[in-house]
Amino acid sequence: MKGICGEGDMLEVLAKTESPEEPQRRRMKLALDVFVYSIQKYIGSYFAILGGCDILVFTGSIGSGSAKIRNMVCKSLDILKKTKIMAIETDEELAIAQKILKIK
Repeated sequence: MKGICGEGDMLEVLAKTESPEEPQRRRMKLALDVFVYSIQKYIGSYFAILGGCDILVFTGSIGSGSAKIRNMVCKSLDILKKTKIMAIETDEELAIAQKILKIK
């Protein structure tokens, strides 16, 4: 992303797609489109390998935090018509702490 638009934070890229400056807005839009395409490519690949998908779960600050990105990813994937789509907030620090407690 940084090479395309100069920004490494995807949430910043998303926010700057509304920039009043045309050149910046175009770069941010291109970075966002490349990002979404790469996610679609992975979903399509796994869908083909697995022979389908019952549920698709988005996590993390981008996946669960941005309905716009989730909608962009799912919009052109016709294979997801019968797939349940979910967004779940994760707490990685809590998961790590729980694992450590189990080890002790």
